[in-house]
Amino acid sequence: MKKSKDLVAGITIVLLAAFYLSQIHQIRVFSGAGATVINSRTIPMLWGGLLMLLGIVLLVQGVKKMRHSETDLIPARTEELRQPHARLAVPGTFCLLTFYVIMMGTAGFVLATIFYLFLQIMLLNDSGKRIWWASGALAVGTALAVYLFFVHVMHVPLPAGVLD
Repeated sequence: MKKSKDLVAGITIVLLAAFYLSQIHQIRVFSGAGATVINSRTIPMLWGGLLMLLGIVLLVQGVKKMRHSETDLIPARTEELRQPHARLAVPGTFCLLTFYVIMMGTAGFVLATIFYLFLQIMLLNDSGKRIWWASGALAVGTALAVYLFFVHVMHVPLPAGVLD
């Protein structure tokens, strides 16, 4: 069963990505300030393509694992994943994403993104190597860069929230 987990996950992700990509044509095209190469379907197409690519990579890894016997590296990796920190990463990420979506409407894009990114970085960092100021600076810089790119380059309005 351990060998087939990547295979099953890869197949599931590829099918999900195929469905996602098949639905993109239903998105209304919002051209923003004028006709550009980038429209409201561009980012979903990019995400769908990346999801498909990652699913294929996982699928290939699953096939390789099925063909080859386990090496000494796999038990070491399995032991690493048994640590409490690693077990909290996936459910913690889903909780943070849910909270992020809820916060977006009231706090706005910039504040919600800063808060989400900071907590996500803290969650995914090794507990002994957390650098608070660097994580905060990265969260603030990323949120502002994404905001400026969407608003001033792509001319896509984002929720302002309390900063309005």
